[in-house]
Amino acid sequence: METPPNRVLGPIIEGPIIIEDRRAVGTRHRVPRMRTLKGAQIQWPTGFPVKCIVRNLSEMGAKIEVHSPVPGTFELIFDGDGSRRPCRVVWRKEILIGVQFI
Repeated sequence: METPPNRVLGPIIEGPIIIEDRRAVGTRHRVPRMRTLKGAQIQWPTGFPVKCIVRNLSEMGAKIEVHSPVPGTFELIFDGDGSRRPCRVVWRKEILIGVQFI
């Protein structure tokens, strides 16, 4: 069997590759995040609460889907138990934001 031009064959690796600092290659997270689908609200002192969906969650932060502009820092209030976490936005991409709990 011939190898097509410009194509490199190598071993197939399944799952994440772990490097020395215990982060999976291709991810910036030092702590594993759990996939979730939790309702929440974003609240800050000078604005009305904005509904959002928490897509993944760890002890250090979360990925949130939100369809409205939000400030760089806010409080995330989880539906159900009403728990609150102060947050700082660390990245934004379209309707998704990544937050660090502060």
